[in-house]
Amino acid sequence: MIKKPFKKILPLLLILFLYQIVLGSLFDDRYPSARATAMGGSGAAVANDVWAAYYNPAGLAQLNRISVGTSYLRLFNVSFLSNFFGAVNYPLPGKYGSTSLNFQYFGVNYKDENLSGEYTLSFSHGFYLLKDIHRMIDLNFTTAYNIARPLFRHMRSAGRGGKIIFIGARPVLQPVQAKDMVAYTFSKSLLLRLSEIINAQSDGTGIYSYVIVPGIIDTPRNRKSMPDADFSKWISAAEISRKIGSILSEPGSEPEDKIIPMYRGS
Repeated sequence: MIKKPFKKILPLLLILFLYQIVLGSLFDDRYPSARATAMGGSGAAVANDVWAAYYNPAGLAQLNRISVGTSYLRLFNVSFLSNFFGAVNYPLPGKYGSTSLNFQYFGVNYKDENLSGEYTLSFSHGFYLLKDIHRMIDLNFTTAYNIARPLFRHMRSAGRGGKIIFIGARPVLQPVQAKDMVAYTFSKSLLLRLSEIINAQSDGTGIYSYVIVPGIIDTPRNRKSMPDADFSKWISAAEISRKIGSILSEPGSEPEDKIIPMYRGS
């Protein structure tokens, strides 16, 4: 049970506590970016420049070049309050994101005397945890989607049918082949779902979507990266081209197989 003297003091303590919060908040909104300030302080959502560490250090992952920035604020437009910011961002090689070294000075100078000064030095690091997945989705799915969507609309409005062909990957049909290729396999699996959706939406229109699913394609780049592989089990680009030509030359009736595996061996 709270004693009576304490009950009388409690409201006063609460008022003092809130008063300190208000006073402190007067100097909390000190940020260096003019862009973020113009956006009403919503810099955390778009922290992708030299000042990312001040708003949202995770945004450092988006930086891919060295950047340096300085900023000076005169708070409340009074000459005796000054705030200086400095930042240097340095991208790390590979998948390790970017680092940022930041400096801040907040001081009170009155009549050429320094009444108070506060120096802050910080180090930040941001990187993508799922960068491989995002990169693979952009490369293998987003590009195909951005082409197939307007193409499908055009075919449907023209009313003459048509065929859309995607290039999948063997690990999608045989997950045992997906070892060390999770991001790649996942992104390619989205193409199968996209093809299924197109076929579901094109019922009666004569528009059909196919997915050719090759094994490893015999290209100079693949030979260079896997010099010890058995090239005889690979599929040539010419074979895939002939298969595409065969699909396009077939009559317009709905095919039974819209997923076409093309690979040799186990």
